[in-house]
Amino acid sequence: MPSSREVKKDVFDLIRQKMRIEDSRLESYADDEEMQRAASSRLKVLRKQLEKLEARGRLSEKTLFLSYSTSIEENHLSYIKNRASFHDFHIKDAYADYNSDPKIIANVRQGIEECFFFLGVLTPRKDLRIIENNGDIKYMPSIWLIEEKGMALAMAKRFRLLIDKNVHEAAWRSVNAETLHYFFDETNFRENVDKVLDSLNREYKNYLKERYSYLSI
Repeated sequence: MPSSREVKKDVFDLIRQKMRIEDSRLESYADDEEMQRAASSRLKVLRKQLEKLEARGRLSEKTLFLSYSTSIEENHLSYIKNRASFHDFHIKDAYADYNSDPKIIANVRQGIEECFFFLGVLTPRKDLRIIENNGDIKYMPSIWLIEEKGMALAMAKRFRLLIDKNVHEAAWRSVNAETLHYFFDETNFRENVDKVLDSLNREYKNYLKERYSYLSI
């Protein structure tokens, strides 16, 4: 029995996997008419489901646009990408996938538009310091991260933000902080990355169930 990590979440592949199981049953129970009828009936249903999906076009893939700046810690970036792969997300970012400097807005826009989810990682730029009235020091992130967040909002993308605790609230206050934001420091970074990806994974599963409930998968 394959583990949850080994089973692809793509509905097409799940249906085809079920069809292979039924084909195997047809071969294994060649002398059992009842089993043959049952397997043939299930195959017929699965083929109809596959035809419906193919007629509607391929499902939105489990893609994640990762927005970050060069101020991110390399070990933090590696952890995000590794954990996203664990959850079967296909990571896209302007640095790696669109052959672009992040300042080339058209390429970044393309990347965000092509992805199902948006995940912004806001880290402080030390040269953009803000001293608050109480003496606390906060920092702004790269302006390009704010631009990318704005693009995701304009495109109505499903998204989350991972925010360094030293980033000023002006950079993230435009969206719902209670449900979409996860604040981190060095002590709890990995914990919050896992929370974000768990949340997005659940949201993707719920999307599939709601839109393709007739599949009963």
